[in-house]
Amino acid sequence: MVIETEIAKQEVVAWFRNVDRKHYSFCLPYEYKGNIQAMFPDFIVIRQEEDEFVFDILEPHSPGLADSAAKAVGLAKFASKHGDQFGRIELIRVEGQHIKRLDVNNNHHRQKVLAVSSNQHLDELFKNV
Repeated sequence: MVIETEIAKQEVVAWFRNVDRKHYSFCLPYEYKGNIQAMFPDFIVIRQEEDEFVFDILEPHSPGLADSAAKAVGLAKFASKHGDQFGRIELIRVEGQHIKRLDVNNNHHRQKVLAVSSNQHLDELFKNV
């Protein structure tokens, strides 16, 4: 549902399904249980804004995974360092027919996500979206 919503937008010119652990995969770090892990956000969407291409990172993520909060914080840290090179950097949850998004490239959302300490805490953030 996430990618169908994106490609329906007129400004979207391409998208990439970022497959885990391939030589061409886009990867970023996150910390989980004291170890640095590799995260592979699901989609890279390319939009055209005037004469420029803008790259968005979209990460639909199941709330039931043990490392959900750690990946959210890792994505927010990535946005803190490299967000100026991207458009949206979104944590996404699909609930029924609704897509909930936290754009961690937005400072307001990023600060909230950086403070996440547990999966339950992350769930609370998504309740308010």
